[in-house]
Amino acid sequence: MKNFDTDAMFLRDVYVVDENFQTRGQTSSMSPAHIEINPESNFLVAGLRNSIGFIFIPDQETGMQVRTCQLTDMNDNVLIQEIDISPQGYGRFLLTPNFGEQYQLKIETENGSIVRQNLPKPKDQGFAISVNALHSEHIAVEVRRRHDGLSANSKMTIDLALHRDGRIKLMEFDLEPGVSNIFIPKKEAFSGLNKMSIFDADQNLLAERIFFNELGMEQVASQAVITLKSN
Repeated sequence: MKNFDTDAMFLRDVYVVDENFQTRGQTSSMSPAHIEINPESNFLVAGLRNSIGFIFIPDQETGMQVRTCQLTDMNDNVLIQEIDISPQGYGRFLLTPNFGEQYQLKIETENGSIVRQNLPKPKDQGFAISVNALHSEHIAVEVRRRHDGLSANSKMTIDLALHRDGRIKLMEFDLEPGVSNIFIPKKEAFSGLNKMSIFDADQNLLAERIFFNELGMEQVASQAVITLKSN
């Protein structure tokens, strides 16, 4: 569920070869080991519980055998969380950032090297969201907004846009103070990938997210075309 623009959606060919197939050696220009951080709302919002995913991408020297990641302050003085990493390098955690503070992820690899990545600087305004597309008929969106300020104690009207391939669908919802739940019928969303954007009445972007809607795609069969490569 990595966040990215609809223009970045792509198909990729996967080549299946036997164990004797010789590939070109990787060059020294290969990217160093690093961590990609993806807040679920596409932003970090101060004072709200944020859901954040990340992936550790190793290089040839570090290898993939890492099991934990540390969330610390920027000076590496305070350990905030110890986060498990899947065998594929994925991890997820929850964080309520303080105003004006930044954080980092730190991974110690099997060869003893340290890989660090700063989290994005938290924004003072915006929403934190969590999206669950597992329900059979609806996309469930939990929207969290802060209680501070007069407007936070009253209902708030937002515009939710679903867009893909130049097409767009607009919906309007009223949010309760604090935490609200929005249920989007899957039949109203586009089949496949959807980009969801949430705006306030002044059209300020508050959150955005990519999700997958499988409705209407039951008849699409996955196929792998394998071509024998001659010597």
